[in-house]
Amino acid sequence: MHRRMHWMILVLLLVVVGLMIAILRPRQESETADDSGIVTPASNETELFVENGKWGVRTGSGRTVLEPEWYYLRAMGEDLLIARSDGSSESRYGIIRYNGEIVVPFFYDSIDSKAEDLWIAQIEENGVVQYHLYHQDGTLWMTTAWDDTKYTQEQLMLQRGDDSFIASLGANGIEWEQWHSAHMVGLHTMTMDFNAAQLRHLPDWETLYMLGEAAACYLNGLMIATPDTLSFFPSNIEDNTNFSGAYYYTNCTLQDASVSRVKIVQTEGFPAYLVQMQVTYIRTDADGAETTISTAILLDISRNLNGSYVFTGMRDLQQEVSGGAY
Repeated sequence: MHRRMHWMILVLLLVVVGLMIAILRPRQESETADDSGIVTPASNETELFVENGKWGVRTGSGRTVLEPEWYYLRAMGEDLLIARSDGSSESRYGIIRYNGEIVVPFFYDSIDSKAEDLWIAQIEENGVVQYHLYHQDGTLWMTTAWDDTKYTQEQLMLQRGDDSFIASLGANGIEWEQWHSAHMVGLHTMTMDFNAAQLRHLPDWETLYMLGEAAACYLNGLMIATPDTLSFFPSNIEDNTNFSGAYYYTNCTLQDASVSRVKIVQTEGFPAYLVQMQVTYIRTDADGAETTISTAILLDISRNLNGSYVFTGMRDLQQEVSGGAY
């Protein structure tokens, strides 16, 4: 009788062991590495663990995906981690894949999540703090480095020098709601201010900003620099005009300037834009008499094959009304 019981228990144990093997085999086979070396665990489930004070990553079944050799790890996306290699004061944060491949070099002081697809990375160099915006897949929202960033109540506030912007994060990326940028014209400032309704019909952020820079450069050449010394043009803004009629502005002193309109011009060739500036300046005649003039200056700007901004036309509406003479 006892021998029979022993056989029955042995058979039950064998059945249980067989069932366990059948259950575990698919799980083990699913935990294989792909061509990139990234381990794909069952159900994509992984966990961080600490061993001897160092962080690593393993699957739910205990298989090590990333060896415990990191001072800090934090999950960022499905296959990305924020990492720090050691605990020294010089050590900084970067972004790596689960196989240890470096996606973003280790040069940030912090990388923090602000929304599901918004991570803000901070770096300080020589006392200057700057911020970059990252997607959760480790790519930049934009290459711009910001002086300050805040994300509250689903609004993103950005600051760079005297420029300030408010945006929301939508399905199409950053959607601008308020825009204020300042562009230097000599010692003066030309401003650009747009609301959400206007911004929906304007170019992307970097193009719009560069159009402001191009307009400021042209105004600088028209009223601040002499027409034959135009070396102030940056490499990405080209002078394609001889400043025809610039002698009208030789004795003019700029008082105020702002960009009131930017329009995308439909062409079959390179991208083209119309930029309208509202300008106030004082003109001094040969007798020393001063006249304050407010006018709208229209600039035609296009982008060439190299991506540079090129001036292709200019109109002064007040000058046209007066027949070309003040």
